Formats: sequence, C-alpha cells, structure tokens
Amino acid sequence: MVNTFGELRALIANERLGWQPPHNMPDDAPLPVTGLGADRSGLVGANTSSPADFTGLGPGTNPYLAIERARAGLVTARQVTDAFPADTLRRLGLDEAVPGIAGRDSEAVPPAAGAPPASVDWRNRFGQNWITSVRDQNPCNSCWAFAGVALVESMVRIEHAMWTRLSEGDPRDGVGKGCADEGNMGEVSNFFANNGFCDPVSWPWHTDTRTYAPTPDRSGRSVRGPAFTWVSVSDSKNWLNAVGPLVTYIDVYDDFSGVGSGVYGAAPTRPTPTVAGICSSSSVTTTRWVPGSARTPGAPTGG
Repeated sequence: MVNTFGELRALIANERLGWQPPHNMPDDAPLPVTGLGADRSGLVGANTSSPADFTGLGPGTNPYLAIERARAGLVTARQVTDAFPADTLRRLGLDEAVPGIAGRDSEAVPPAAGAPPASVDWRNRFGQNWITSVRDQNPCNSCWAFAGVALVESMVRIEHAMWTRLSEGDPRDGVGKGCADEGNMGEVSNFFANNGFCDPVSWPWHTDTRTYAPTPDRSGRSVRGPAFTWVSVSDSKNWLNAVGPLVTYIDVYDDFSGVGSGVYGAAPTRPTPTVAGICSSSSVTTTRWVPGSARTPGAPTGG
C-alpha cells in the first residue's frame, strides 16, 4: 500500500509508469483519501448488454451529429435533409457535407464491426464544448450520482443546444442514500426515468444529513427522460461517436488520488482494488478513454 507521495514516486520509477504526481507535493506528504462510492452490485457484464440499435436512432435533433450518423451509415443523407431545413444546414456550414455522403438515398447500415472512429472528444467537438464542468463531491461517496447527473446535463446540451444545471443531491437523496452510502447507476437511471432530476434550488447538493424534501414545484422544474441505455464494450466507441458520453465504472487503487499529470495507469504489481468509482466518459482514442465528472481533492482535474 502506498501512503505518501515519496512512496508513490518510488513506485512510479520502479514500474516505469507514464504519469506523475503533483510536483509541489513533498515526499513526506500523505496521499489524500479519495471518496468514490460505486456499489459493484450495479455492474453489468462487459458484453452482456443487448447490441445497440444504432439505425433506430434516426437523424436526431443535433444537425452536426446527424451528419456524423450519416457518414457512419446509420441514417441516409435524405433523412438528414428531411429532418433539418436547408437554411439551417447552410447557416451551420453543413450544406456542402450532405452531397458528399456516400449512398445518399440508400438504406442506412450499421457501422462496420471493429472500426470505431479514431478520435472523439465531446469537450471540443464541432467547435464547441458539450460536456458539463468538473465538480467536487468531497467528502461523500456519491460519484454514481454525479456521473448520472453529468450524463443528463451533457445530453441535454447535445440534443437541445442548451445548458442546464441539475442537482446531484436529488437522485442521491431521492433513492434514500446519504453522503457515506454507496450507490449504482441502476438506481440513478430508475430515479431519472420515474422522477427526472431537479435543479439545485429545488433540492441542493449537500454533505450533511437531511430529510429529502424538495420544493413543492419540483415536478415542474425537473429535466425528464427515459432510463439510461446499457451499452456493451463492443458498442461503446460507436456510441460515443454517434450518440454522446457514457458512464462507466473504474477500479481505483490507492495511488489514483496522487495523479498530477499524464494518463493514469495502475502499476502491474498492484493488488486487486477494493474500491470502485463511476465516471462520465466524454473522450476516446483507439487506445485510451479519458474520463471526467466528479472529483475529490488530489484526483485528476483535466479529464
């Protein structure tokens, strides 16, 4: 077990890892304890989810994303031009992209298996940021609530071109949990499908113990939608490209809270982790995922 930044630096040097702790932390400084809180009962097997029906998505409401779906063969170019007025496509500079799409009037086909996009980053896509800000859950074990709320906020931005600020305390307290309790994405998904998520004025995020009592007008100030879709590993990169961010579990080792720069990777000699975290993933390359959502002091901030 790694207890200090000095021990962490020795581990990194010995294992030749590709990341570093913050340079301003002295060797005798203790590693911070990171609050996480994911309940492993919410885990779904790597490829036990049903295959995603990408062709059932249609062009959607985001013209930029509709073009990407057409390029991936998920919709036809004709579906895109039927869904969006010509002046809208022209104003966004997308009108010239439509004629260049192969199979303009042919049937849409699923993306080629094993051929995900080389790079997707919703923090800077189509010249804009679509991802909500990083927020601090400290000292609670509520990463599962933060990740679910971050997902909905980002999807509202992607599908409706607007920012919304929702409360992480709403689903956590709404399912009967508190700051010290673990939770899972199934709980968040069911709560969202049945109740939506309200804004922080109706019920705020908090770290103390309170009885869940949102304002009487909560139902009229909540974002509502269907339950979350479970996506298999094999479909995940195409989902990131054609739909939006994902929420995923990560195994967390005691050295994770000491990351300062670089992409974290556990040392090969690390023991089996005992803590799980949930994060919202908005970026992908062919080899690495870059997560970002809730954080605690000492955790990476650039995700």
